[in-house]
Amino acid sequence: MERRLTLNKNAVMLVKKMIKNKEDLNIDVQQMENGVMIIDGGVKTKGGYRAGKYFIEICLGGMGKASFGSFDLQSYQLPSVEVRVDHPLEACMLSQYAGWKVESGDFFAMASGPGRILLKEEELYEEFSEYHENERVPAVIVLESSELPDLEAADYIADKLSTPCDDVYILTAPAESLTGSIQISGRIVETGLHKMHELNFDLRKIESGWGSCPISPVAADNLTAIGRTNDAVLYGGTAYYTVFCEDEEIEDLIDKIPSNSSKDYGESFLKLFKKYNNFYDIDPMLFSPARVIITNRKTGSSFSAGSINYEILKKSFFGGQ
Repeated sequence: MERRLTLNKNAVMLVKKMIKNKEDLNIDVQQMENGVMIIDGGVKTKGGYRAGKYFIEICLGGMGKASFGSFDLQSYQLPSVEVRVDHPLEACMLSQYAGWKVESGDFFAMASGPGRILLKEEELYEEFSEYHENERVPAVIVLESSELPDLEAADYIADKLSTPCDDVYILTAPAESLTGSIQISGRIVETGLHKMHELNFDLRKIESGWGSCPISPVAADNLTAIGRTNDAVLYGGTAYYTVFCEDEEIEDLIDKIPSNSSKDYGESFLKLFKKYNNFYDIDPMLFSPARVIITNRKTGSSFSAGSINYEILKKSFFGGQ
């Protein structure tokens, strides 16, 4: 049965709130010559918690909520982000998942957000072809990048999305910014969904998701930030899902979902990155929450696997102090 989504419409409403409150959010907004609107959440601005919360909820296409909590790491107490979604397939995989490599001239970034559904190039949308979004809608894309897109990149994005430039909104924040660190931790539910998808579990059977993840301390450089933000999810994140299926489907799956099922588990992400010298050579099975809990609404049974690795988090965030 065909399902019509309003991911971009929902996201644009949130983007316009950001623009209206840009000073309070410590962000900058610029309209380029071609009409594309650029929202800088941390490249040349400070950004912050409120901006990070907006980034998460915009990435989710307005179909999820984010809030803040705390995470105890021995002598340190860190902020954490909590995410909850009642339509996890739509919000996380069809919107939040960073499935588009934007390459234009010298500019490169991974793109997430609801605008991806207008791209029509990812295999994911062929698999879930029953989901559609009106083509004549504004488009919202979120980039993880230490640079703002130039005019050529903005034109490229608008062209790929088949959207008039003055209806395109591009949000950008680097991993080394507070906004960026928050929005990456806010992918905790999506990361688990993606892993289950890789393990061939039917994501339509997942009814809701909740996740909690520490927000890694900001780093002075991009590479260190990428290491810390990934460690926050892989070694500190917890995801909880409600599903409707047979217990056997979960029993066959549960131990394979957490990050500790990977052959590369046990080293900080920065060490792994330097070891392989290529992000894509790292075992893809590593990219998942540290701990996963699943409750089956059909039977009332619950299943759990994985654990928080406090030692690696401490070394990653604070050098093992």
